[in-house]
Amino acid sequence: MRPEPRAEGRRWLAQAENDLRFAELASQERFFAQACFNSQQAAEKALKAFLHASGAARPFLPLDTLPE
Repeated sequence: MRPEPRAEGRRWLAQAENDLRFAELASQERFFAQACFNSQQAAEKALKAFLHASGAARPFLPLDTLPE
């Protein structure tokens, strides 16, 4: 059973917010590589949240294969 798109979007957005908070903590502690990685993860998850909420996401859509 597929989750409701807006609920799935909210779930992904919550994960993105957690990654961003962790990136901020890492940056404050001068772990810059980890801050960059978690920032990138937050951006991907936020995009995935938008795609799910708008109904555009397909299951298992790898974001690194999106057309430019």
